[in-house]
Amino acid sequence: MSERNDYPPGVPCWVDTLQPDPQAAVRFYGDLMGWAFEGPGVMPGDPPGQYSVARLRGRDVAGVGSQPSQPSAGAMPTVWNT
Repeated sequence: MSERNDYPPGVPCWVDTLQPDPQAAVRFYGDLMGWAFEGPGVMPGDPPGQYSVARLRGRDVAGVGSQPSQPSAGAMPTVWNT
């Protein structure tokens, strides 16, 4: 996997995935990508969720969090932000 030190405008630079079973996703992506994870930390919500940060070679590379059981009113759909 190549390593970036900067991101030109318009280039995706961070990935979050919200999953119904975040610990299963941490195991899956950890094995698939060779990532180590920090966390889980507490994600605000009712009920509260979990959020873990994926790390590779000492750098934060992605996040895995709990998928809300019910979408909140006005919640954004899946999007790409650049």
